[in-house]
Amino acid sequence: MIDFMEQFTYLWIFLGLVAAGLGIPIPEESFVIAGAILSYKGITHWYYTLLVLYAGIFTGDIIIYWLGYRFGDRLLERPFFKKHMGGKRLERVRAFYAKYGDKSIFFTRHVMGLRAASFFTSGTMRVPLHRFLFYDFLACLVSIPTVFYVFFHFGNELETAYYYLKCINLGIWIAVAGVIFFAIMLWKL
Repeated sequence: MIDFMEQFTYLWIFLGLVAAGLGIPIPEESFVIAGAILSYKGITHWYYTLLVLYAGIFTGDIIIYWLGYRFGDRLLERPFFKKHMGGKRLERVRAFYAKYGDKSIFFTRHVMGLRAASFFTSGTMRVPLHRFLFYDFLACLVSIPTVFYVFFHFGNELETAYYYLKCINLGIWIAVAGVIFFAIMLWKL
């Protein structure tokens, strides 16, 4: 079994990322970390691993976006969603996505648990695909190389890598909280 997994390491990373992107409760970051450690240990090449990471993440993101684009409106017609998201609420969400939707993709990419919902909603609210991909790509340019580099560089010192990742994550959360606070203050005006 281990030989089989070693032969298809890139495929396992790719499929795991697609599954994680579809909302299966496995964080995408765990595959990025695993890819970095596999590269550090020489099992995979760092360059190909990064390409597979990007391909898997974007494939999962595009599928979620497409599902929202294709089925989101039908979902909003269901009684439960009409009751909780109908009328003025839905119009506020549409207005938000018309004004800030593409930029929210950048921030929600970094928040596990919001990612899939945000990307599905982006499709439902008809954020143009090229804008969705642009902001998703920008966010991935920040998160993937950062996590990969930290765990690749500190591959033999996982506790140190985890510490640096927590510091980076804290900085991202502070930035996201600041943006949310600023958005709420603007929303109330």
